[in-house]
This record gives sequence, structure tokens and C-alpha cells, in this order.
Amino acid sequence: MITQKTSMKKLIFVLIFFLFTILSKAQDFGVSLGAKVGYQTTKLSAARVDIDADLSEHMLIDGFGRIVISNFIIQPEIMLFKTSQIFDLTGTDATHLNISVEAKQKKLAFPMMCGYQIFERPLFKVRAMGGLVMYYLVDETNQNTYNNQSLDIQANKQSWGGIMDIGVDVLMFTFDFSYSFGMSNIFEREFLEIGGQYYIMENSRQNFFTLTVGIKLFNYEYNHK
Repeated sequence: MITQKTSMKKLIFVLIFFLFTILSKAQDFGVSLGAKVGYQTTKLSAARVDIDADLSEHMLIDGFGRIVISNFIIQPEIMLFKTSQIFDLTGTDATHLNISVEAKQKKLAFPMMCGYQIFERPLFKVRAMGGLVMYYLVDETNQNTYNNQSLDIQANKQSWGGIMDIGVDVLMFTFDFSYSFGMSNIFEREFLEIGGQYYIMENSRQNFFTLTVGIKLFNYEYNHK
């Protein structure tokens, strides 16, 4: 039986092989290394109070590498971020309370994205990318939203997700907006006992938006004329 983890690893090996195949035939390419900062949010809002809350509670730092081969892009990243998300619980009894689980976590993320540079000018470039993300849990606090008591549940140390990104480069600066979606549940345990009643967590996949601004600390371009 082929597990989800095995399938992900095979896909990554295929992407690496594809990269080296393209490099061997490339007429021009570029390499960049950089850093980004930003924040994550589960809902898009232009309200100042929501943006301030996300900046203070859901900050992220990110290091990225980028290879551009004839407008085709390979971009691996490593990201450290804080996130919080609420997951609904379904009661098994008609008298159950309206309770959700709030998961506050610190994670490392390892996105591997491929994409294309869809518009290019000397000082301005637009790109679209997508790919896979492996998440590794660093720290967590889980509590119910009814009385804010901590819950004795632990999230999976490792989980997988997908990512779609649209980005703009202006000189050495980068601006990115992305949507990340969970491909695996972050909690294995589905049944919880709270206040003597049993609840079911049917879905614990994390979905969120990310906004970042960054700078290329190293940039090299080769053009074969």
C-alpha cells in the first residue's frame, strides 16, 4: 500500500530530476537567495485592527532560494511562523455544548514551488507558482473555546499541504500573496471528552493566506547570446 508520505517523496524526486533536465538544456538562467517577512491570516480583511492582530500573533520569517530557467521557476523555502486556527467539534449527544478547539502552533514549513515568470520588464517582474509544503510542529497550545481550558491532545509532528502563490519583483524587492491549503489533518485524534461529553473533530486541515515582503540578498543572472 502506497502511503501519502511515500507519494509526496516520489513527487519531490520527480521535480528534482525535471530541474536537472531543464538545466542541462538552458540557454539562460538566474539564481537568487533572499529573506522575507510577513504574516498569515485565515480571513482577508482590510481593517486595521485585524491586520495589527495578525502582525502581532501570526508573524513569519522566511528564507528562499530561486532558480529561473527561461522563465521557468523552481523556488524552495524554509519558513518559521506562528499560527492559530479554530476547528469545530460535533457533539455525539443532543445536549452537547457549542465547543470548538483553538490550536495555537509554532511551525517550520518547507515549501517547494514551481512556476512561471508570466510578465517581465527590466525593473518589474510578475510570477505565478504552486507546489507542496511539508510542515513540522515546533510548539503548540490547544484549548477549547467554551471555557478556554487546555486540552490534552497533541498535533501530528508532520503534516502536508499545498500552496498557490502570485508574486511581484521590483528591483531587489519581492512581494508575495499566497494561499495554503491542508492536505492532511494536523490532529490524529478525532474523539474528545470535554465536561463528560464526547465530541468529534471531523476536519483539522489548516487553510490560510500569507502576505510577505522580501529582499534578494544575492542575485546572479546568466544570458547566453
